[in-house]
Amino acid sequence: MDEKEMFTHCGKWYNLATLTPMYEEGKTHVNHYCDMCLHDVKSGVYSLPFS
Repeated sequence: MDEKEMFTHCGKWYNLATLTPMYEEGKTHVNHYCDMCLHDVKSGVYSLPFS
């Protein structure tokens, strides 16, 4: 049985093997993103005024 995870950005369910995890420094929660929206998420994170 394939393990499924909810995609954090759009709320759809995908096979965990197809998602890209993004870890926040100092946090234990991992957000998962699909390839279609990963670019948009990274662009939003990189445009924040702090690191």
